[in-house]
Amino acid sequence: MLPNLAARLFTLTGDLVCVTAPDGYFLLLNPAFESSLGYTRLELLTEPFLALVPEEDREVVREATARLSGGHPEVYFDVRLRTKQGGDRWFAWHAVPEKDGSVYFIGRDVSERRAEREALTRLSADFKRLAITDELTGLLNRRGFTTLAKHQAALAQRQSWPVVVFALDLDGLKQMNDRGGHHVGDGALRAVADALRTVSRESDVVGRMGGDEFAVLLVNATEDLAASFEARLTAVLDQRHGNRIESDYAGVPLSLSIGGAASSPSRRRSLDELLRRADAAMYARKRRSQSSRSA
Repeated sequence: MLPNLAARLFTLTGDLVCVTAPDGYFLLLNPAFESSLGYTRLELLTEPFLALVPEEDREVVREATARLSGGHPEVYFDVRLRTKQGGDRWFAWHAVPEKDGSVYFIGRDVSERRAEREALTRLSADFKRLAITDELTGLLNRRGFTTLAKHQAALAQRQSWPVVVFALDLDGLKQMNDRGGHHVGDGALRAVADALRTVSRESDVVGRMGGDEFAVLLVNATEDLAASFEARLTAVLDQRHGNRIESDYAGVPLSLSIGGAASSPSRRRSLDELLRRADAAMYARKRRSQSSRSA
């Protein structure tokens, strides 16, 4: 009865079951190979097992068979098999060697399970990205800026690099929103974010801290680089938006109030202190600007 039961299980199971010769060609395979992969039995018997495996996965099979040849009683591994239709499917394999060099394989289709796991991984990555990203501008949000800026500031301290932090405030955002609606103010915030991306280096950290406030951390910033930052930013904004103020921003000039603070190897300041100093400098400059306009 047992041989008959084994034969029926071999025939009826949806798992792939096969025996390969020492040269890798099939000695025996069950009908699930045909139904899962789309090949005829003859097509399968004229090709080695490895021919069904995509090139980039073959090393996994080679390592598994080498372990079996080296005396391991069994191995487990995941690889894809090509289908006749041109796609591929993932299988989790259990392989057991025989003394004559043949190998028994059982493979379970785990394509859906892997797809679900990969989708969950992507979703988790998206959630992590959203947790540190400002949805409107695509810049880092306050949490993302603080996290990355602390990392860069610690790197600068280890390397004895100077650091400069700028606090920036979009002037007239409330007027833009009141006159033209929030979509006008949102457009101005995105314009500032695009300009900041343009003038920043890959090592710089740029974020929207909330409302009309932005922050930038420059690592290993020379005096010339720090001094030119505001000029380059203003030039980019003027070039892109200077002649579109009336139509785009409800008649409010697109301008920024900027304040900066520096930390040097000889006078090291924490990120929190740099942000406070830059913020204070920015608001002092904004007050001076407002006073000069009202005078």
